[in-house]
Amino acid sequence: MISWTGSFGATNYTALSASYLEKGLANADAAQLLPYLTGSQPIVAYQYTDEVLAYAAVPPVQTLLTLVFVLSLAYVSALLVPRLPLNIPRRDFGCVWST
Repeated sequence: MISWTGSFGATNYTALSASYLEKGLANADAAQLLPYLTGSQPIVAYQYTDEVLAYAAVPPVQTLLTLVFVLSLAYVSALLVPRLPLNIPRRDFGCVWST
């Protein structure tokens, strides 16, 4: 366990100590990085092959037909509703709502 605070207790865990941080980082570098820099540990490179696991295709004709069907159904249903709930009048497809 690494402690960079320098003291124990419930009130002292937020005070960061520069000397303890410096010592902890130096120990971590010496244990993890230094053996590779000095050549005492082998440097291993890994290579992973790219595997295609799935293919996706969007059929344009079916997509266009579905879009036209949904938009026409929305337009027809908007025209057939005389009033909205709470007695709000039906409006056109404009972007600006005025009250």
